[in-house]
Amino acid sequence: MSRKLYYPRYEVNIRTFLLLMVGVFLLVGKTSSAQTRDIKFTALTAKDGLTSNTVNVILKDRYGLLWLATDGGLKKYDGQSFRTYQLKAPAVGSVQSNDVTALHEDQTGRIWVGSMGGGLFTYNRSLDVFTPYQAAPLDNKYIKSLCSDAAGNIWVASIAGVQILAPQTNKITRVSLLPPDQASTLNPWCVYKDRRHRIWIGTERGLYCYSSAGTPIRSFRREQARPRSLVGDTVNTIAEDQRGRLWIGTSNGLSQLADDEASFTNFKFNYRDPHTIGSNIIYTIAADQDGTIWLGTEGGLDIMDVQSGMVSRQAHNSRDPYSLNSKSVRSLLIDRQGIHWIGTYQGGISKYDQNLTLFNVERSSELDPFGLNSPAVTAFAENRNGEIFVGTDGGGLNVYNLKTRLFRHVDIKSRERINLAGLPILSMLLDRHDQLWIGTFGHGLFIYNTRTGSYEQLLAKRGASQLNSDDIFCLKEDHNGTIWIGTNGGGVNVYDPNTKRISKFTARPKTAEDKLLPINNYIRAIEEDSNGNIWIGSAGSGIAVYHPVDQQFTVYNTARTGLALDRINTFGRDHRGVMWIGTAGDGLYQFDTRSSKLTAFPKQKGLLDGFIHKILEDQEGHVWISTNQGVSRLNTAHNNFTNYSPDNGLQGKAFLNNSGIKSANGSLFFGGLEGFNYFNPAHIKVNRNIPPVLLTDLKVDNKSVVAGLQSPCIKPLPLPRQSI
Repeated sequence: MSRKLYYPRYEVNIRTFLLLMVGVFLLVGKTSSAQTRDIKFTALTAKDGLTSNTVNVILKDRYGLLWLATDGGLKKYDGQSFRTYQLKAPAVGSVQSNDVTALHEDQTGRIWVGSMGGGLFTYNRSLDVFTPYQAAPLDNKYIKSLCSDAAGNIWVASIAGVQILAPQTNKITRVSLLPPDQASTLNPWCVYKDRRHRIWIGTERGLYCYSSAGTPIRSFRREQARPRSLVGDTVNTIAEDQRGRLWIGTSNGLSQLADDEASFTNFKFNYRDPHTIGSNIIYTIAADQDGTIWLGTEGGLDIMDVQSGMVSRQAHNSRDPYSLNSKSVRSLLIDRQGIHWIGTYQGGISKYDQNLTLFNVERSSELDPFGLNSPAVTAFAENRNGEIFVGTDGGGLNVYNLKTRLFRHVDIKSRERINLAGLPILSMLLDRHDQLWIGTFGHGLFIYNTRTGSYEQLLAKRGASQLNSDDIFCLKEDHNGTIWIGTNGGGVNVYDPNTKRISKFTARPKTAEDKLLPINNYIRAIEEDSNGNIWIGSAGSGIAVYHPVDQQFTVYNTARTGLALDRINTFGRDHRGVMWIGTAGDGLYQFDTRSSKLTAFPKQKGLLDGFIHKILEDQEGHVWISTNQGVSRLNTAHNNFTNYSPDNGLQGKAFLNNSGIKSANGSLFFGGLEGFNYFNPAHIKVNRNIPPVLLTDLKVDNKSVVAGLQSPCIKPLPLPRQSI
């Protein structure tokens, strides 16, 4: 008789262990998502029109205009251009300061500006000018922070203390931050109104909470004996998240006010843990709509997942054009459209727009030993380990590591002549035996063993089984392992890997073994269709399709088909077996091999440019095309185009012929004159954010018109109540 043993104690432990592991996996998954967030920044600097690259405060007003307070003056940005505003002090002998330190839009839409030494200014929208506030005297003209209370009063923090200004009556009330028996005053750094209409004041000696009427409620200081007290006494910034939790940035770390409003959860920098905040000096805080907290610190930008407390650090990287533009962040704004504006110290504005498609880009740098060593990227191939072989014109062979984004350079020397600058590579192919075939201009063909690093060179010779040209423009391995070699002037050379002999298709046969090619010898593209036929595209005489079964050709050109141009640049074959034809000036063609139907996609149908360089299909069956004017995506389900320009991070407008590849994970690579781009189409975002239209200027004879007696416009134009 069998016995069954039961161990309830272990059953409970296993159940507990499984529950814990599920929780860990959920936490890791959530944390990993936060840590691997793909953030690409674009920059606005003094080169674009900023007065200064140090941006103290950012404000976006109700009309969608961006106001930038810099240490060199005040700027307005309408999305296209900048406008500078002069803040002129009224009195003779008063301090004139361009260091703008405070911005605020009140309940009526009026903008208030504070500067260091120049005092307080208000904006006249009708006249588009700022005027100094003189209705009532402030204690000090060194303004640090501004906010409104529930009654519409303006709280002004200056180095002399905090005052409450009532705009309707111009009455000013001083806020006492210390008991009456203490004569010294606190130096306030920031003022903030929370959703419960309380006013929080951050000072050099703690945090203070007041009612809207100016009545003190409570104060918080750093207490060494209480670990859950405020993390630091110097409070630089205050913000509230989507759930109403208060976050306080100090010069000694970050604090979150607990629900009991008597204690704090504190966060500090730990050099041993890369998931802690990047610096204890926190200048600015902004709460994102997804629940994360963005922190601007002396060490850069931190993005905190509130649930896990894990931080993703964003820092400046000179090798990454999309990295943060500075190591120190002074101001943050997340607008209603989800655009993140980051004001930096000496780096201008870094902008993260999650609606904007930005392609990864690599450019050459002569001074970077681990960078791309030539700007003209002519060919790609993918190694089995995921590395990308990058062929250049003049820089030879580069190998790109996608994880590190670093390059190594392979020194391949030619027997033909010295190539001090590096091989001028035109084409590449990785065959089924892990051999990299490298076609060059003037140096023939190289066969590089990717496992051992050895290589051999094939040059044009007079032998029947030798190459007949040293200019190799395209390469293709067919389903049998045969290598088809397109040359510039020698037609098609065919390499048999079994016999290692080369046969030729040429328009001018010279030996009995040469076969007649019914198009010219200037070959630009070779592709195999789903039936095993070989498509050969020429520069000037159309297409020849070779049928291996009967060894016959079919010719497609302007005389025999609907092709409008015989200059063929490239081919692409999609998953349905449809052949795509790229021409040198007449756009894109689709050829259905089953019905022999030819469909044209010229510029008139939305294609960015008619000069096609490379055609690649993505995982969804859509077709991507590189051109002389950028990159186009053809939605094959609806036959419409989406076009991408250098505004999307392209290396430039002009790409190079047949320079492109689809990697094993579905990423697409396109090479051009100024580097290369790569991206995974599955991660491309559709921008559904339609910005409002706002009239920002009136020009007569291309000159801005300001209302006045000497102006064509005597009265100011009425402002719209909302954007158009």
